[in-house]
Amino acid sequence: MTASTEASSDSDTDVDGEAVVDHLPHDDATDDTAPGQDAGVGPASLAFTSFLLALLCLSPFYMLGSNLWDLINGRGLLLEFSDLTSQTQRLPFKHATVQMISGYSTTYGSVEGLSGASRFFIGLFISIHLILIAACAVAFVRFIAAIRPGRPGFVDLLFTRGGHLFWLLLGQALSSLTLHVAGLAISSDYLTLGNPQGQSLSGFIPTGNDIPILKSVIILILATHLLLALHRVYQRSSTLAAENTVLRKETEGLV
Repeated sequence: MTASTEASSDSDTDVDGEAVVDHLPHDDATDDTAPGQDAGVGPASLAFTSFLLALLCLSPFYMLGSNLWDLINGRGLLLEFSDLTSQTQRLPFKHATVQMISGYSTTYGSVEGLSGASRFFIGLFISIHLILIAACAVAFVRFIAAIRPGRPGFVDLLFTRGGHLFWLLLGQALSSLTLHVAGLAISSDYLTLGNPQGQSLSGFIPTGNDIPILKSVIILILATHLLLALHRVYQRSSTLAAENTVLRKETEGLV
């Protein structure tokens, strides 16, 4: 009787243990990776965003790249003038000559006769600016690709890539400011003295046409993905909180 009683008690314990195990909830943090729920940014959205970024970078790459190529080949530095009143196609100065180029609602001029040091530093600034534009585009795509709430370490990866994007954007802004100051310095050094008409020009290096619509669409896509990711994280945290409450009640009942 004693042996049978112990065996029955052991079997009861095993049954109760199995019942406790069966009542434990599954780890939904790993089971919630169903298709369409925690996929984050899909390949189609990522490709579309990359295409919009390529369109946004096309104008500055074409303008600055052609300017750099002409500067290397000795054809002069292209400047954009906003205070030009003369209709002369060629304006001579003491150390340089400006060949005027009529553009759409904008007047450009190719400054010829720059020194070797000026061409070197302007070319260096333009090259750095182009590299920063490409780096910002790649960092932005990587930042959007990191928006995957189902991936382990999602928040840390998002903040890391966001920090990289922030510093690259800051560098690009400083590079744009450097190009603007360099254009004004070229105007001050080469386009203020020696003109027979006593005219001085103030120009800056053109960096391409800005497209606000593309910027707005890209920012809207980024904001949408971030809001969806926050919503998924909130849903998961709410589900886990509810499961913890149920588990706490069951364990209190067993005690």
